[in-house]
Amino acid sequence: MCERPWGLRRSRPIARAIAAALTLTSADVLPMLPARAEGCAAPTSATQQVELYFGASVKGRPFVTERAWSKFLDTEVTPRFPDGLTVFDAHGQWRSGDGRIYREATRVLLILYKADAASEGKIEALRDAYKKQFHQEDAPLRVDSTVCATF
Repeated sequence: MCERPWGLRRSRPIARAIAAALTLTSADVLPMLPARAEGCAAPTSATQQVELYFGASVKGRPFVTERAWSKFLDTEVTPRFPDGLTVFDAHGQWRSGDGRIYREATRVLLILYKADAASEGKIEALRDAYKKQFHQEDAPLRVDSTVCATF
């Protein structure tokens, strides 16, 4: 009978724990997010936050101009999120489908919102609109988190 290498028996429970953790779906994890934020100190409460990263490069053009970005904010973003938002300029880097690295000016849109299906639809509509309007290879990067906030 072949002996097992040292530590193999010990690693089996760890491997099982890792496998169990990997089987969690987003549906299992998402309900925990507000619970984590329930520890918000008064007067704050759990609020959803999304960051969207909009690359400024456009196929066939040098970049998304300030005028074009302002129009996008006025026609696409503000009507969907009239209660408020924050935009800041950044410098981004990404790898395209052909493997090349690109650096470009980026605008980051930060929105705090109540988590519901309507807001989710609005966020995805913004991503789709930007991708189509500015001929992007991919929709803007989306980063979600739950934060403690008050208004």
